[in-house]
Amino acid sequence: MPKKSASRQRDEWRRKYESVSFLTWTQSRVSVASGLRGCECHHVHPDEGLPVGGGRKADACWIVPLTPAEHRELHNRGERTFEKRYGITLADEAREHWAKWKELEG
Repeated sequence: MPKKSASRQRDEWRRKYESVSFLTWTQSRVSVASGLRGCECHHVHPDEGLPVGGGRKADACWIVPLTPAEHRELHNRGERTFEKRYGITLADEAREHWAKWKELEG
């Protein structure tokens, strides 16, 4: 398989993560599951027919902050089980997280 060009790699990174500022901001937020700090990014798998799966991460607008332990739990148990346990809907949390970012971004 041929290597991706540098510009294509940058475009792909931006699609998945938006910017370093967005990642830093997300990591500074509290977890959408527990309200704890010390978060990392989780890409939610939206149910809206967007092209994800097969190793393709969702777009940056589908990121939510989770603690590392919660992130591992989610991947081990699955999104639906995780959502039931914490009483949240990850897609809704991602929409809200993205809206707050866009508000800040101005």
